[in-house]
Amino acid sequence: MSPLTSQAHPLITSLSCATLHPSDPSCLRTYLTFWLRSFPPMARFFLVIYTGATLLPRYKLLYHAPVQALSKILSRALRMSTFLTGAISTAWASICFFQTWLPRHFLARQRFLLGGFLAGLWAWVERRHGRGVFLYSARVSVDSLWKVGVKRRWWRGMKGGDVWLFVLALMVTGVVYERDARAIKEGSWRKGMSWVRGQGFRDWSLEEDELVDENEGDGRDETIMHEGGA
Repeated sequence: MSPLTSQAHPLITSLSCATLHPSDPSCLRTYLTFWLRSFPPMARFFLVIYTGATLLPRYKLLYHAPVQALSKILSRALRMSTFLTGAISTAWASICFFQTWLPRHFLARQRFLLGGFLAGLWAWVERRHGRGVFLYSARVSVDSLWKVGVKRRWWRGMKGGDVWLFVLALMVTGVVYERDARAIKEGSWRKGMSWVRGQGFRDWSLEEDELVDENEGDGRDETIMHEGGA
């Protein structure tokens, strides 16, 4: 304990605070300082990322609708920066909060899970466009749960378990694609599933919609011609 307590501020009485912010005794001031120092560089980073991801494949959008394109890029960068900064800051700030306000033996281990749950609530900010990030978080969470379960002997490790998990995920995706291809939101993933199934690298859901529209248009034309002949 001495390497931690010797560098901590004299007013700090909690070991968690001495570990997380040893130079500042105020948890709230440290939390606000983290926001002020982390949000601007993270916003600049995502602004560069979303600018390249939006304008490189659709560079004509900046010429035809520059205000709309720039506002979209700026709003996405700000939402993602708010989500990540809030999640990271809440994850560690909840440790100090629970250590200060909860009894010592109350939820001694579960409080860390509760803090992670509270940090995940920041996903509400990016609920419309953060599907890829949330899916990645879900995969990492499942992988972490599996490794913890093997370590604590809740279940046995399986040789080639990651391969079986991939096969299971591919099977479930194939069933969903077979039932309703439009349930898979990304067009590139629909094309990939079509290619894996041996149907060519094509988005059949869009072609089916176009075929339905053409059939409906032909039906309307025949009806108009029939009425005109009558």
